Amino acid sequence: RIKKEKLKIILTTLIFLLYGTRTILRNYDWNDEIKFYKKSLKYFPDSKRIIHNYGVMLMMNGKYKEALSEFKKLEKVISNREELSKATIGIGKCYFMLGNYEESMKYYNKTIELDPLNFDALTSLALIYERRGDIEKSLNYLLKAYKINPYSSPTLYLIGKIYFDKKQYDIAERIFIKAIEIEPEEGIYWNKLGMIYYNKSEFDKSLYCFENAYKFNNKDLAIILNLARNYQKVGRHNHAIFYFNKAFQINPETKENIYILNDYAISLNEIGEKEKAIEILNKILKTDPDFQPAKINLKIITSK
Repeated sequence: RIKKEKLKIILTTLIFLLYGTRTILRNYDWNDEIKFYKKSLKYFPDSKRIIHNYGVMLMMNGKYKEALSEFKKLEKVISNREELSKATIGIGKCYFMLGNYEESMKYYNKTIELDPLNFDALTSLALIYERRGDIEKSLNYLLKAYKINPYSSPTLYLIGKIYFDKKQYDIAERIFIKAIEIEPEEGIYWNKLGMIYYNKSEFDKSLYCFENAYKFNNKDLAIILNLARNYQKVGRHNHAIFYFNKAFQINPETKENIYILNDYAISLNEIGEKEKAIEILNKILKTDPDFQPAKINLKIITSK
């Protein structure tokens, strides 16, 4: 309706500049998800979806108290069972991360009442019971979670670990094999399977597993020490010494561990470094004069 061409151009340019500036400013919000949802709540304070997403973002960034506050808001305004279970699982997770296991369990159980097949709530309850030392209850929840999702390798790991600790190695072996089939490049699964074979005195199998574990995680001290001891067990002492030295490099504190030093001295002696082995055993006995393995090994070496 504006007749003057110049005014039309100026007005159109101004409109584009204003909207362009607004778009650029909004793009800055998109770069920070927490900021984006926080700002969105100014315009839509009653949006359940935005409140939920804001809570999730806060939780993912370790802001558990703030996230808890958002999920609590959501809990008060939701009646739909499915949506309410999303709020209760969020509250449960926040309490869990804040170390309040009593409240956490209360909300995980509430989630299961609303949604009996909630995998997150079942596995989280299993973790709490495991930390409290109630292994049977933990296993019960893990097996329920497994029925819902038999392809969750972390769940399989926890189940396998419980059977391993109970020395039910055959069951644990089957479970860790399945976990490896799902996630073949996870070093901790290979390491645990190796420990099963080691305890069953199947040293060639355990060595194969520890080597795979090391291939995928060559900085893990437990894996390195398992390799060293396994090589020692099969009489390959040069390899054992290599991995003991690797352990000392990664964590210098292991040089003070009398059990590791004792094993190290055994392999040194086996490759002909008798004096060095004696020196290490004497060092152990200075630290702990009653440490029997070092006493026995020193007697054996010096009597030869």
